[in-house]
Amino acid sequence: QKLTYYESIHTLIRALKEEKSKKKIYLWGAGGRGLSFLYNDGKLMIDKVIDSSIDRQGIPLGQYGNVISPNEIVSNSIIVLLNSRYLYLIPNQIKNKNQIFLLS
Repeated sequence: QKLTYYESIHTLIRALKEEKSKKKIYLWGAGGRGLSFLYNDGKLMIDKVIDSSIDRQGIPLGQYGNVISPNEIVSNSIIVLLNSRYLYLIPNQIKNKNQIFLLS
């Protein structure tokens, strides 16, 4: 996967707006930080939310549908990661060619 770092939420949002019409955009993580992003700065930027926790998969998130597992991601998509602590999980759980946007 290609990894792109963003130092601010504003540059991340700008990049997502540029890619929105070209690729599916997934948010990794249905926890507090992810949901805050989803319903505030990232509103309308995200197509689906992924979580590696089986307990969170299937939880409905309104217009974003249910939280999905990592193996449901389509190829050539963007994955937004808000916490670099989980960066090590992605290559092991995502087998498709995807781009990772990391807010650091």
